[in-house]
Amino acid sequence: MNIGEVIKTYRKQKNLTQEQMATYLGVTPSAVNKWENGASNPDIALLAPIARLLGISTDTLLSYKKELSKEEMEEIIQTIIKRIQTEPYDKVFEDCKTYINQYPSNDALIYNITSILDSYRIILQIEQPERYDNEIKDLFSRLLQSDDIEIKQCSAEALFYFFIQKEKFHEAKSYIEYIPKQRHDRRRLEALLSEKQGKIDTCYQMYEQMLLTGYNEISWALNGIYNLSMKENNITKAEQMVEKQERLANVMELGKYMEVSLGLDLAIYKKDKEKALEILETMVEQLDSLENFKKSKLYTHIDFSSSSGENIAFLLKKGFEDDEAIDFLKEDIRYKKLMEKLKEI
Repeated sequence: MNIGEVIKTYRKQKNLTQEQMATYLGVTPSAVNKWENGASNPDIALLAPIARLLGISTDTLLSYKKELSKEEMEEIIQTIIKRIQTEPYDKVFEDCKTYINQYPSNDALIYNITSILDSYRIILQIEQPERYDNEIKDLFSRLLQSDDIEIKQCSAEALFYFFIQKEKFHEAKSYIEYIPKQRHDRRRLEALLSEKQGKIDTCYQMYEQMLLTGYNEISWALNGIYNLSMKENNITKAEQMVEKQERLANVMELGKYMEVSLGLDLAIYKKDKEKALEILETMVEQLDSLENFKKSKLYTHIDFSSSSGENIAFLLKKGFEDDEAIDFLKEDIRYKKLMEKLKEI
């Protein structure tokens, strides 16, 4: 790591802008920018002032440690884990700080080391684990500036739990903002925060919504695997996906329509007339109860306002009329009766 990277890393830790740093050192912002980009190096007379400003030693400032390979980083991590299990925690903690100082811009290494230190102080039940609170908190906070989105979000989650455990809910909530709204991680943290704050109904609602969202994502994945299996003519695997979809919908109490719907495509592909008609009859019969899941005890805190039964009936009928793959069913009296019933809905 060159001197410019060291300057950039510690400047960000100090929450200094390039302009502020330039002002303190009596140089131009352009000069600081060139140092950090590797276009030039600071004058030797500025090394001590830079180190003082950044709160580091000149040795650290001049550290030209190369970046670690994945193998080297893994070796360091495994060494720390082995040592922390057999040696005094405080000694390993101090040695870990040396690694961090040697590789101050290696966010992945710093995150892994900090996570190990944080978890093992609880696992080992060391005396007064809170002695290390500030240093661990500062390390995770430092990683909130990481260019690695995953490390930034994982560090924010670690800080969330840090403050939740101390019942500092306002501080905990601030770290949720680092996690995108669409991620399950965020919804899980928001639900836990609501629970800790005594907002039980809100918490129930969040968990129930997570159930439905989770179902949609898993169902989508099962459908995707099913389609890939069919393209590869792997009928056995396709059948497994249909079975899992049926079990999933049953567990989530979403009704027979959702349980059998994926199986229709497979029955049509096999030209299994009896099975296809059996599934079609179930689907049409269950249209009236399609939204009964809203009465399930699993979802008592969700306000369901829209109805989709009639729209699904229309789409089902339209699909059957246009789908040439089911021509082998269209002359059957049972099929014709189903189409008549769909017209009445």
